[in-house]
Amino acid sequence: MRPSRLSKPEYNRAHNTKQTQRMNRRKVQKTSPAPPPAEDDSQEYSGVAKFVSRNVLLSLLAIVVLFSADIFGEYQHLFLSAGLLAGLLAIILTYTVGGRMFFSADWSFFQPLKGGGRFIVFQIIGWTFFAFTIALPWLPWLLAWHFPQEAIKVLIMCAGASALVGEIMMVCSLLTYNRPTRPPPPPTTATTTAGIPEPRTGFKEFLLSRRGYHVWKSFIGLQAILSIFACALAILADKYTTAEMPRLILTFFAVMCFSLSLFLAYGVGGRWKYYSTEWRFYQPFSGGTLFIVLQALAWALFSLSMLVFLFDMHFMLCHVLDIEYLLPFDRSYLPSFFVTSLVGVGAQFFNAASLFFYTPQSAPGDTSALSAPPILASLRQLSVVVILFNLEKICGAVILLSILFAEFLPHVIVSVWLIGALIYLPTFRGHPSRTGRRNVPSLRGYWLFDELANYFRLSIQCMAPLDPAHKYIMGFHPHGILPVTCGWVHFTTLWSAVLPNITPASLTSTVVHYVPVMRDVLQMLAGLEVTKEGFARGLELFGSTIFVPGGQREMLESRSEDRHVVLSTHHRGFVRLAMTLAAKNTEDVYLVPLYSFGETQLLDNLRLPLVLQQWCIRLLRANVVFFPYGMLGLPGVPRPEKLTLAVGKPVLVPRIAHPSNEQVTLLHRRFYTELQNAFDAFKEEAGHGDDQLKLTPEITPLTHEEWERERALVPESTPASHHGRHHHGRESAWVGLTLFIFFAIVLYKAYG
Repeated sequence: MRPSRLSKPEYNRAHNTKQTQRMNRRKVQKTSPAPPPAEDDSQEYSGVAKFVSRNVLLSLLAIVVLFSADIFGEYQHLFLSAGLLAGLLAIILTYTVGGRMFFSADWSFFQPLKGGGRFIVFQIIGWTFFAFTIALPWLPWLLAWHFPQEAIKVLIMCAGASALVGEIMMVCSLLTYNRPTRPPPPPTTATTTAGIPEPRTGFKEFLLSRRGYHVWKSFIGLQAILSIFACALAILADKYTTAEMPRLILTFFAVMCFSLSLFLAYGVGGRWKYYSTEWRFYQPFSGGTLFIVLQALAWALFSLSMLVFLFDMHFMLCHVLDIEYLLPFDRSYLPSFFVTSLVGVGAQFFNAASLFFYTPQSAPGDTSALSAPPILASLRQLSVVVILFNLEKICGAVILLSILFAEFLPHVIVSVWLIGALIYLPTFRGHPSRTGRRNVPSLRGYWLFDELANYFRLSIQCMAPLDPAHKYIMGFHPHGILPVTCGWVHFTTLWSAVLPNITPASLTSTVVHYVPVMRDVLQMLAGLEVTKEGFARGLELFGSTIFVPGGQREMLESRSEDRHVVLSTHHRGFVRLAMTLAAKNTEDVYLVPLYSFGETQLLDNLRLPLVLQQWCIRLLRANVVFFPYGMLGLPGVPRPEKLTLAVGKPVLVPRIAHPSNEQVTLLHRRFYTELQNAFDAFKEEAGHGDDQLKLTPEITPLTHEEWERERALVPESTPASHHGRHHHGRESAWVGLTLFIFFAIVLYKAYG
């Protein structure tokens, strides 16, 4: 049914009503300003991406001009100059205009050592290649005496490569730039914020948007172009040049381009695509089966190609310097550069393809959600455990290999020793074992320690909660063969969940801080010496310390099959020191006993004469003649026994600057009483109901009421000052003498 048409009067009334409404809206718009349109940050960032892309194309055009300048005859120098200027201009525009467009008022043209660690690294590399782009065209005048024709062409090619690499590094630096933190405006005036522009938002949204995804694919394609360009440089080095020096320069730039293309595609490209997830540069055996397989292929092919390039560069350098080859074979055994370059391009292909199949974790720090197959997860856990439990053996194996190969590669081995010494000696500066200056706080909660927790099926049980406002001196029992658990357990996410904001420093024997590799790992994990200075510094920096009171005497008595766990109670110096430190601190200081069920079942020691081991402990402060073995009798491989860490009730330390022997004895008895209470409370739950503690010498239990009553009866006299033993010189002398002997053997094998 068709609607009836309006009569003319009705139509006029309706038309006048619409006209009146339209005029009223216009009046409102004139009297009240319209709100500003919403800014589409994603659209703006897309425009910035197009600008940066044009600069990348400009650098690619510069390379084409530089490579084809020969065909222009007498105008060759003009085109060379134009190509170099185009490459330099692309880098400058990306940094200045592109940075301003990306970050608006937060961007500054000169901002040294600002913008975050990744930004600084990319900036250093980018401006270094910018300098290469300027300097390389001038080097032919210096090398023309030896290579008059080839040097000019080769270095101009390298200048073009430097321009492209510098442009890519500038793009990467913009992607990793951290805005500066601006202080809030003072609250005294309400108008101080009027002239301050609000920081730009939407960068993360752009990265995760459809436009950002297309730009990401262009970025990965750019890395593929860089790897193909590296392939072209390598082929030119093999076919175009005959002199060794230009060939060496081209090969060096090819290696740089291959390396940067792979690392940038994986590091920056992976972080870009999975911006909202926990993407890590180093994440072995995680990310899904297909991702793991593709990554393994990529890094295997990359390592193979780089190894061949480095071997060939070694032969070139030896030929230029007119010295004998350092390798026991000649270059005829190496494949051609064409085959090696194709292997490098294949590595980039597998690397880029793996980024499409990455499976992120479900939550940060959740190692159970890693999508690796069970066999790979088990291998990952076992590899982490074996490495961390055998750091000193790794150091010894490296020294032994250097001795064995010194006869075949004398110059290389001796140079590595000397260069390593020059690089490594500054790590002793500032006494890091006493000051903790090499500590890396970001390692807390790192996935490595969760792998250890999963391997040992770690659980933590507490007798009472610990208040982070107080300070704690934690005594770990038993020592076992290797008390490695004492060093990693407080870095797990489980510890952070059960004991939040309790981050103790690990105190270990002084000799450990002089053993390479072991000392580096320990000091990065907040490790300090178990001395007065170590206790005081640990409480000052971290609020808590953890150490093994029983010492190495317990190691001599540790047996995995023995259900009677021997604990040494000889040491009372930590109790005296705790009272002294409590008197110097405004916060309360507590002694906390810890017991690790299953610790003695991890490893066993080869039965050696007890007298010999005791002599080593007295002389070297460490038992260096022990040979631990564990799972399947393998040396240094701990058994996957379940560990249950029992945290005893904290014991408040009285504030006594100069405690008497009676006061120390009472607190010592109270500490081991709480340790026994924690042991009895959790041994059934931990599956060690048959275990018994054997304290040597025996300790008479002391309850809390008896502690309070007897402490009041002891006079607070001031005894003579107690002098603790200090053996820094002895341990450092022994380790230094040992390393000197090894180096003397290397010299003898090399030149004797």
